[in-house]
Amino acid sequence: MGNLDEIRSITKRLLREGSPSLQQYEDALPLCKELYEAFPETHELWDVHQYANCLKKLNKLDEAELICENVYSEFKDKDLSQESNRPFLYK
Repeated sequence: MGNLDEIRSITKRLLREGSPSLQQYEDALPLCKELYEAFPETHELWDVHQYANCLKKLNKLDEAELICENVYSEFKDKDLSQESNRPFLYK
């Protein structure tokens, strides 16, 4: 696994500066997947959101829905009020 902060920096450049092209989404997809695969350790919900959004933009709707369902099933019974109050630290 690569350096997660470095991967986040690359995906930020690809997806959050201006209006990303389909090629930028394609380029970001494996990086977003790597961040998503680290989710059990990081619990960074933004990584999941970005991965699902990337899949959606690339018209991989079934995969995006599956990602959302997996995370929902994990968190549906948890109190996320602390998550929503947590400072936004995503770089």
